[in-house]
Amino acid sequence: MSVVTNVTDSVEPLLKQWWVESVEDLTYRDHPLLGMMNKEEGGGKVIAVPLKYGQNAGRSASFAQAQANEADASNIEFLVYPGVDYSLASVANTDIELSSSDRGAVVKLITDRTETASRNLGDALERDLFGSGYGTLGSILNPGGISGSTITLTTTQQATNFYPNQKIVLAATENNAALRNAGATLIVANVDLDLKVVTFTTGVAATIPAAAVGDFIFQQGDKTNATAIKVTGLAGWIPSTAPSPGENFFAKDRSVAPTQLAGWRVDGTKLKLTEAINRAVTRVGTLSGSKPNLVMMSPGNMERFTNLLDSKASYTNIQGKGITLNYDGIKWMSGKGMLTVMQSPFCPDDKVYVLTTSSWTLMSPGNQIMKQANRNGKFVDVYNADSVEIRMRTLGFCVCDAPGYNAVITVTAPS
Repeated sequence: MSVVTNVTDSVEPLLKQWWVESVEDLTYRDHPLLGMMNKEEGGGKVIAVPLKYGQNAGRSASFAQAQANEADASNIEFLVYPGVDYSLASVANTDIELSSSDRGAVVKLITDRTETASRNLGDALERDLFGSGYGTLGSILNPGGISGSTITLTTTQQATNFYPNQKIVLAATENNAALRNAGATLIVANVDLDLKVVTFTTGVAATIPAAAVGDFIFQQGDKTNATAIKVTGLAGWIPSTAPSPGENFFAKDRSVAPTQLAGWRVDGTKLKLTEAINRAVTRVGTLSGSKPNLVMMSPGNMERFTNLLDSKASYTNIQGKGITLNYDGIKWMSGKGMLTVMQSPFCPDDKVYVLTTSSWTLMSPGNQIMKQANRNGKFVDVYNADSVEIRMRTLGFCVCDAPGYNAVITVTAPS
């Protein structure tokens, strides 16, 4: 029987080949918003995104008056910084060596850990693409959301963002500079998805005395102060509340043109879902050049949407942008043309988005939003343990060059 003298060296090339073959599936499957965005290569500390939100004033039926009316078009330039995220997994060298009699077992062991780390990272990126850059996991139900070692979340969808051994911190608001009790952490013991209840290993009030209903919840490390360090997604580019004077969104104040620079806002809480979508499409359609073609919603809202359509739903399968994977959706005719309605498990239950996909681009170095962070696919020896570490990373920019071509609809979350 042959003896493998260096198991990890012999496995690394096989892992690298497996990763090349699996990267698209691990990154994009079950992540339709990520899949439907345009993808381009982009790098640098910031990416400049220029927008024009007002036409040149020099127009008139009279040449002389047109000349007198001349004024520069209204322009703005967002300086978008990248979002970064990591997912790490360790494999004990003893486990690797004990399974080395069958190299396939070693490969299976390590690829399983790599796939788990990658899936976690892909889920986080899809969630962040619906977020505002702070990696928000959810919020504590107000009132009555804290009891002993448990919290009740605001919506059912939020519960899918939690899992055992996860470490979380709290803050009064998403962009609050201070964390509750200087960043004291709670560790998740278990999650009841049906009841929206997260149970921790210690009492909530005992661990974070300042915890309060309505608090926002973050994974430890995703939020440390008032600066967003993760990729800024839909909730940042198309906020459900109009920008206020003096805001700083990528170094610019969007209140000078809150619709053209921060999208449309539609209150759908008193409307049927189909009516709310129609209203949003109509509003977006008032801007010349807009072409809304995608609606994103949570699974709970998709259930309500299909119930409203009854048997009239027409299903479709559409290919993602720049990838080979396809996504299921519902074709629905609107006043601005055909829409594709899709669900994502990471879309908030209280929001529905009407998007013009041509206005959205995901940029990343080498046009590879997720990659192995360990150099050349090599394992990293853990200096203080008999193990190797698998490192995965996402790094990139989510940019929108026409926010006014998109809308956010606030809806009542499904029960």
